[in-house]
Amino acid sequence: MMTLITGAFARVSSLLKTLQVKQFLSVVLVGFIFLSTSVGSEPVGKNTIKKIDKIVHQDDSNRPKTTREWKKEARQVKGDPGERAKRIGEESADAVKDWAELYPQVAKDTVPGIGDK
Repeated sequence: MMTLITGAFARVSSLLKTLQVKQFLSVVLVGFIFLSTSVGSEPVGKNTIKKIDKIVHQDDSNRPKTTREWKKEARQVKGDPGERAKRIGEESADAVKDWAELYPQVAKDTVPGIGDK
């Protein structure tokens, strides 16, 4: 009877070694942590929204910056593809102009000593 229990224990032990229980349990634990936690689920306050809006609209560009503004503009020109294409062209030109004004300063800040050579 003792050899039967010892043999069963040895088989279970070798089975557990082949299944690599430690790795399996660590994967299960990490999966549980990822599925049970939620990042950024807390509600955003009105003050935070106002601050973000202020940051987004700090430049003088007239092109839309938020999804709501893009959708509003799309509704305004719905059914007039020529006007929509014209606005897209103008806004693209404004965006490239803004980027061109910003890029040299970013390049100088990112790569120090670039103007020395």
